[in-house]
Amino acid sequence: MTQRLHPITVDRIDADAAKVVRRLGQHGHQAFLVGGCVRDLLLGHAPKDFDVATSATPEQIRRVFRNSRIIGRRFRLAHVFFGSKVIETATFRSTPEQPNEGVPLIWQDNQFGTAEEDALRRDFTVNGLFYDVASGKIIDVVDGLSDLRARLVRTIGDPDVRFPEDPVRIIRAVKFAARLGLAIEPLTRAAAVRHRGLLAACSVARVLEELYRLLRGGSATKTFQLLHELGALAVLMPELAAVLPPPALFEAGTLAPALRAGRRLGPPRADAPTAAVGAVAPLAPAAPGLDEWEAEPAEVDDPAAEGEDAAPGEDDLALRSLAAEEASAEPGATPTPEDQAAPALSAAQQALEQLLAATDIDERALAEQLLELLGVADPIERQRTAELVWQQLEALDQLVQQGAPPPADPVLLAVLLCPLARRSLRRELRLGATVEQVDALVHVVGQRLHVARKHRERLRLIIVAQRRLERARTRGSLVQRGYFAEAQQLQQLRRAALGESALDAEEAGVEVEGAPRAGRRRRRRRSPRRTDVGPPAEG
Repeated sequence: MTQRLHPITVDRIDADAAKVVRRLGQHGHQAFLVGGCVRDLLLGHAPKDFDVATSATPEQIRRVFRNSRIIGRRFRLAHVFFGSKVIETATFRSTPEQPNEGVPLIWQDNQFGTAEEDALRRDFTVNGLFYDVASGKIIDVVDGLSDLRARLVRTIGDPDVRFPEDPVRIIRAVKFAARLGLAIEPLTRAAAVRHRGLLAACSVARVLEELYRLLRGGSATKTFQLLHELGALAVLMPELAAVLPPPALFEAGTLAPALRAGRRLGPPRADAPTAAVGAVAPLAPAAPGLDEWEAEPAEVDDPAAEGEDAAPGEDDLALRSLAAEEASAEPGATPTPEDQAAPALSAAQQALEQLLAATDIDERALAEQLLELLGVADPIERQRTAELVWQQLEALDQLVQQGAPPPADPVLLAVLLCPLARRSLRRELRLGATVEQVDALVHVVGQRLHVARKHRERLRLIIVAQRRLERARTRGSLVQRGYFAEAQQLQQLRRAALGESALDAEEAGVEVEGAPRAGRRRRRRRSPRRTDVGPPAEG
């Protein structure tokens, strides 16, 4: 059933974006609102920003607007500033010519074209709509309105060509489907499964930024579920994918037809790019040779966020120096040994094993070694860890949906990694062992995603600090630390996910039965009663 789309009225359009469009038109250039803002307006959502596409080159835009600057090298465009607001203004593009045959990945995208060419080179039909502010008309050359009514995410053109051009589009398809409540069109979904291995060939900076956006978007739970269903999570974070239950699509049997369809593609055509056809094979890793054409990292406004090496600061030394205080704290209960035998692998679990095995063998082996070190290699522990992952992502979504500012990037990553370190945070473990295990987790994931050194250091500190925040003696020594606010924010998310009593029991290494109860009250030490004091003397 199709749905009625909302009309776009003047009062719903950002006044500064409309000003940019009108002024470019006054100087003889075509200009339209484009992309996500048009899509969101038609769906009845409030756009988070407004983008403009124009026939003017970046240099011409700069001459029209003195309050603008040109950014980017791989994709040059102009930012027009209105105070703290930025209107991104890009020149119409056409499909670029590839300098290297056989490498589908687009690494230069500065070939200008017409409005129609620009629409056809965009990623999804729902993002290929233009809005003419002057006439109030929608320009649709990609049939995006039909897909919006059907609530579908569909690539513009052949998905077996568009995903190898830019594999990050797989993540973007998941983001739009989860955030807007859309479904991924079946052929597009099957192609995303086939080409998910190419995510390893993308600019790591772009991938990491997309992951941050997924976590900040208010629909992280649904997004990561879709990433797991498509097999993309096993490429991006194999440690996390390994503890999650088998994707629903395996159990539903919907993946097998897509893989059989991929096998029916037959031998490579003579005119087909070698790497693109190689990537069509199901369960295939990233095509070789793409890494040398890796797209350049996205620009960042904060130079400190570019990941320069920084030596560990006083926070690290202070965290380690508190280990002596562990001896005076009350010991936690020793966890009861698991007496339940590991269940036999079901067909769905075997399918998940095949999916994980499709990633790079070294990464898979490293992920398994890391899970063994963290104490979550047992199937029962993996199940409990998976529950914590979804609970913390739901708590993060609730925080964002309530209008609170999204947490800092290290806290966002900690939401994903802290469940993997759950056994390392138990109080029965000495602090040195906790630090070593968390170090290993942060190092492996941080190196793969190219997380900035200072963010890796902060991530490690706020995870290790979780076992100390419940205890008054160690908590007081953390309050003055620079990472205390982020560590406390992570703890609040964990409390929202588990409840106070469950979190307390989790850190103590014991199981909680029954309904959650109020948080544990600390016992006050009573002074010994004095028996040598008699009644007050009478005056």
